[in-house]
Parts: sequence; C-alpha cells; structure tokens
Amino acid sequence: MPLAAVVVGVALLAALATFGLLLLLRPPKKRVVTAPPTTVTPATAPTTAPGPTTTTPDGQVLTRTQLARALPGFIAFVEQHRDLKFKSTPAVVLDTVPTYLSAWHTYLRSDKPLLTHLNVVMTAFGLNPSNTDLVQAQQTWLGDGTVAFYDPGTKVLHVRTAPYTSYVKQTIVGMLTRALDDQWFSIGRLDPSKGLGEAQFGLASLVSGDQQRIGNTWLSTQPYDEQQAAQAEAADRTPNVSDPRQVPVSLARWLSSPDNAGPDLVQAVLDQGGRAGLDAAFRTPPGGSQQALDPTRYVGGEKPLVVPPPAPGATPTASGAFGQLLIQDAFTDKVDSDLLSQAMDGYRGDATVAWTSQGRSCARIRLASVDREATTVMAQAVTQWANRVKATFVIIADPTRPGQSLVEATVCHAGGGGGGSPSTTTPGPGGPPGTNPGGGPNI
Repeated sequence: MPLAAVVVGVALLAALATFGLLLLLRPPKKRVVTAPPTTVTPATAPTTAPGPTTTTPDGQVLTRTQLARALPGFIAFVEQHRDLKFKSTPAVVLDTVPTYLSAWHTYLRSDKPLLTHLNVVMTAFGLNPSNTDLVQAQQTWLGDGTVAFYDPGTKVLHVRTAPYTSYVKQTIVGMLTRALDDQWFSIGRLDPSKGLGEAQFGLASLVSGDQQRIGNTWLSTQPYDEQQAAQAEAADRTPNVSDPRQVPVSLARWLSSPDNAGPDLVQAVLDQGGRAGLDAAFRTPPGGSQQALDPTRYVGGEKPLVVPPPAPGATPTASGAFGQLLIQDAFTDKVDSDLLSQAMDGYRGDATVAWTSQGRSCARIRLASVDREATTVMAQAVTQWANRVKATFVIIADPTRPGQSLVEATVCHAGGGGGGSPSTTTPGPGGPPGTNPGGGPNI
C-alpha cells in the first residue's frame, strides 16, 4: 500500500511528514474512462531538459494551452533525470474542480476492499478503538487539496484547474515520474483488494521516493522565492486532522510511511546500484515495511521469511502479512520499549488471518524471527502484550524451518466505545495458549 501524502504533491509529501500510498498503487483495473475535451496533447518534447525558468508566470489560472506548452519541457526533464524515455505519450487531463474531485474520490474508493480487510485486523489489535470507517478516514486524511494525481489503473494523469504556481508545476513533474515508472514497471500490478497492504509497502515507497526525488530536483532549479512559495502552498494544502476519531493514529502513520520512507530507500538503492539498481528494485521491490523503513536490510539482500498462515477461528474475512509497522503500533505502550525494539530487530515476517465473531473482530498472527534467540525475545514481548490486552498465545514449531519456532497469538476486540481492552478468545485450531509458569516463554 502504500497506504498519505500520496499524490498531493512532492512538496506536500515532505510537509506532511507522514504515509501514503501504498494505497495509491492500484492494479490496472479495466475501468473505462472517457477523456473529457480538455485532454492535453503535449507539443513535441525538446531533446534536453528545460532551463531553470518556465515560460508561464506563476499565479495565472492554468489553461489547456498553457499546460500543452509546458508539458514537453516537463516530460524532457523527467526523462533526463530518470534516465528513461516514455514508451508512449502520457495521457494528461486538465479537469475542472468538480470533475477533478469526482475522479479523485472515485480513485480513493477503489481502496475500499483493502481498507475493509485491514479494518478487521486493526480493530482486533485495538488500533481502531472508535470503530472509524477507514474508507472515510483515508479521504479525510488525504483531503481535497490535491492538485494532480496519476491513476495507474486508467493510465491518466489528472491535473486540477487552479492557479499555475511552482507547486502545481512541481507536482505535475512528480506525477509524470509516476507515469514513466508505470510504463516501465507497472506500478499498479499488486492488487490492493488482496491481503492487508504489506506486500505493497515496498513498491509504494519506491514510487513515492522517485516522485519526490525528481519533483524536488525540478523545484531546486527554480528561483529561491518560488521554492519558498511552493513549500508554503504545500503546507496550506495539507489537511489539518488531529482527531483520532476521524483518522486513527495508526492508519495515519500507515498511510504516511511510504512517503516518509521513500526518499531514503530510493537514495540507498541509487547509492549501491545507480539507475540500473533502481530499475531492478522496481522489478523486485522490498518485501514489506521492515525493508522499506530500514533500507540497509533491502540493499543488503535480506528477504522476509515466508510464514505459513494460521488457522482461523471462524470463516476468515481477511488474511496476509500485517507487517512490522502495524505490529509495532499494536505493541507500543504495552511492551517495554527496549524489549519491543529488540523484538522488532529480530522480526522477519508474519502471517495473519482475521474473522468476525459475535460482533467482535478477531485476528490470529504468526510471528517469525531470524533465529531461536530472536524468537525468545519475540515471545517475551508477546507475553507482555498478551497480559495487557488479555490475548492468548502459543509457541509452535515452524514447519518451514527445522529447529525453529513461531509465536502465534490470538486476540479479539469489540471496537467502538473509545478503546476498551480487547477481549479474550479461545485459540481455536492450533492448540491451547501457553506460557512458562516460571515467567518466561518456552521456545
């Protein structure tokens, strides 16, 4: 997913300092979009990138003619700094504000299956205590201040009719970068309706990081006062949402993290392998939030473990990897911080399944660690967490790694009511809960 600054614009991504979008990496669904009459056909692109100034003054309301005149320079800049050529002319549409917002909201609603699946697990772990509608929460968090976005499902870059500022120009450059990456690497190839979004985290981070890198590079060629104005506009367009009942804190962090992680991830890949290394990363992106948030793991060749899924306690409604980011959120303030840090250092993957039962959201998670010592630490962390939230857990043999163990925990939560403690639940298939009476888990 990811998956929150998202497509608001390159400068706004930095201003938000928060996730986005994994959720904006949608599969190329066969949605039919009829291009309105304002579809822009760029003139022949120059063979070199534009100079540090543009021909259209800041502040004028953007017109189709102005955008058509500017697009060749923007395209050339993106191609030069990405060191790739567009395979075909990108489709760029200039929308009126109502048309743009309608397309934007339609785009966000395509995340409903993913957010619906994720909500069951987040609620079970106590991360959505007010039982907030995550679809509406995502829209609230991202807001309606965006000025351009690229939809890999329709292959259309939507631009909003607005004053033609340096911020808008920078955002268009960033969205063209997304369009170019999509033509070469199909950035929407992961289906957000499956899983819990963790599989998309690495690709989302690469997409956002590349967008920010080239958008910021373009802005750096502009006069200093225009750079300042772009940053100020980014801040003005950032939604001001602080009520966790509108946007759960964990969802905001999850939505924002690919945007935050992206620049460092892309830079680490470029430092090691240059443009060829970045291309390779798009073909085989990081395997989840742990690798994206700690690029040294990814560039060092580390791969997440494949964890066999646990058996659900009822008909499952969602399954997939929950991911380090959200697991750490669930354990924070319930596990000693040093112990939690050690447990997350040893974490190498999970498999999670969720279901609903008697009005409660339930989840069962299997946590894999790098070795036996790390599994002991993880079990100690899970012990602290389980005692705080009345969850159950067992230690089981890892069927894929002889001599290794997995920690399997089960928790249910009713949701709503401002965040009461999760309720206990019988583990169902997989064996009874168990801890060592002596105080430490048996591995």
